[in-house]
Amino acid sequence: RPLVVSRFRDMRRSLGGAVDLFMLVVDDGTPIDLRNVKELYAATAVRRASAAYQKSCGPHTATGHDEPRRFATQASHFRDAYELVVAWERKRDPYDAIVKVRPDLVYLGPFPSIAGVTRAVALGVMTRRRPHLNKNDHIFVCRRDACETYFTHLARLWDACNVPEKFPIPPQKLLFPNNSELSNELLPVPYTIARPLCIECVRVACCDAPVCTGCAVPFLAGHYESCLVLDDEYRREQGT
Repeated sequence: RPLVVSRFRDMRRSLGGAVDLFMLVVDDGTPIDLRNVKELYAATAVRRASAAYQKSCGPHTATGHDEPRRFATQASHFRDAYELVVAWERKRDPYDAIVKVRPDLVYLGPFPSIAGVTRAVALGVMTRRRPHLNKNDHIFVCRRDACETYFTHLARLWDACNVPEKFPIPPQKLLFPNNSELSNELLPVPYTIARPLCIECVRVACCDAPVCTGCAVPFLAGHYESCLVLDDEYRREQGT
């Protein structure tokens, strides 16, 4: 989507300095020209990954939303993307930091400074429940020496079928072993999610619906009106 790409470019520039980009494209059967994706995003490297679910493990066979098997598949994609970065680093010096983002996000403003960050997640949008704010998996930032566990821990557990019979709620807890989420900083990143037909501005709104996070995270509510303007533009792009 042109608007999603444009807002991503703006976010990338706001990070400052030289920012290499590595993209993992999950192959769901939709024809995708990786060379075009690489050019469109000015990516350093792009890799295709299988959309196939991870093998079943113990009682975990279902693949519905937030089911363990589905979440473990997502975690395996995190690891694949991380390995793409590691392979590139063998050709050069290690990076100072890694910023991991979902590709379907729309940024409503500049990315906040990540100087001095050890590990951080974006504040809000995923949830408004305060105990879970530090487990947001939409955006994760880490100093280079503090990254590996997040990207590999759950995938390794699943490979060995060494996961709990009952997954925690939310399952993102397993990305942060040993309660490491307690040390995550909360970054005020102004963003929300783009769906095929609309931008989910409701996520940054202050309202009673469970998906609204603007009451718990007031800075997001300040971006609601500008999000609606972007949503109008996005819908025109789609012809909806």
